[in-house]
Amino acid sequence: MQKRIDEIQSKYREWCHLLPQLEEDIRRWKHAVALIRDMDNFYTHEYQACHRAIEDGAEVDLRTEGEYSIMSEDALWNALGEFHQLALAMLRSSVDALDRYTQEALNSKGRLKYHAAKLFQTTFHSKGCSVFTSICRVFFQAATQAS
Repeated sequence: MQKRIDEIQSKYREWCHLLPQLEEDIRRWKHAVALIRDMDNFYTHEYQACHRAIEDGAEVDLRTEGEYSIMSEDALWNALGEFHQLALAMLRSSVDALDRYTQEALNSKGRLKYHAAKLFQTTFHSKGCSVFTSICRVFFQAATQAS
C-alpha cells in the first residue's frame, strides 16, 4: 500500500509542477490562434491581389529570416493546414480524456451520483480542470474557425 501511495503522490507532485506550464500553454495557444487568424485573413482576402501585383512587377522585399516567404505558393496554406491538424489532435486528446473520466463515473455501480457530482465539481470549479475546460473551448473554437 505504501508503495502505491508514494507512486500516486509522485504523480500528483509532477502534476503540480506541470499545471503552471499547462496554463502557459493555453496563453501560447491563444497567441497562436490570433496569429493564424491574421494569416488566414490575409490569405483569404489579400494574398491573390498581392501575388498578382508582384507578378505585374510591384517591387517588394521578400527576403526572410530563414523561413519561407508568405508569398511562396504554399507557405500560408501549409501553416493553416498544420494548425488545423494540431487543433484537431489536441481537441481529440482533450475529448478522449474527458470521455474516459465520464465513462469511469458511469461504469461505477452505486456511485454514479457521487462520480457525477465530482465530475461536475472538478470540471467547473477546480483550477486544474478549469484550465482543461479552457483548453477544450479554445481548441474547439480554433478548429471550427480554421475549417
